Amino acid sequence: MKAIVNATLVMRDHLIPEAALLIEDGRITGFGEMRALSVPAGCKIIDAQGLFVGPGLIDIHTHASDKVFFIDDPVAAAQHHLRHG
Repeated sequence: MKAIVNATLVMRDHLIPEAALLIEDGRITGFGEMRALSVPAGCKIIDAQGLFVGPGLIDIHTHASDKVFFIDDPVAAAQHHLRHG
């Protein structure tokens, strides 16, 4: 398990300052204010040093991928980006 700590989480309609994000097997398993979230022992700690973290955010500023435009097929375009990092 990994824990990104000391981050500002970018949520859909608000920010969570001084937050942590827990990740296990490539999936988000928990998030919240660091003072309210218990980080399990043995986690690999990644200190975001106050940077912004967008859980689950895909950069859709890219207009297309693999000959598919986001506006036409957002799922296919997103899957292409996920496969290619």
